[in-house]
Amino acid sequence: MNARTRCLSLLIILFASPHLSARVTHVEITSRADVLDAKSFADAGPYERIAGRVYFSVPAIGAPSQRIAMTGSYLQFPKTAAERKHSGDPRKPAAERYASRDAYLAKFAKATDDLIQQRWILPEDRAALLQRGGEEWDLLRH
Repeated sequence: MNARTRCLSLLIILFASPHLSARVTHVEITSRADVLDAKSFADAGPYERIAGRVYFSVPAIGAPSQRIAMTGSYLQFPKTAAERKHSGDPRKPAAERYASRDAYLAKFAKATDDLIQQRWILPEDRAALLQRGGEEWDLLRH
């Protein structure tokens, strides 16, 4: 199953289930642009291309007061071999996966660029995502 199919399946499960409900808590518009030279369409007026982020709250998952940005999520790697053993996590600890912050960020940047190339991520979001990657590394290591 490819990434697009997995993503769509997850969205269908999340938003189509009668037992789960999500609400928009915040909308952040990052850019606006005219479409079709701002031609007006009856009472609707001109169309615009609006880019941004929509933040959701999903009370059924136990975090009704937290925003959930639809920019992805992850399960943090164990920090050390001892933590891995204690938790039973089968994945290698971060310390064994990445030699340094720079090595991690290089892989993070490559993955981000691949997603931009595949048109999953907008190019204008790259800098913010790379900054977030650095912040996640800092959290992972402390």
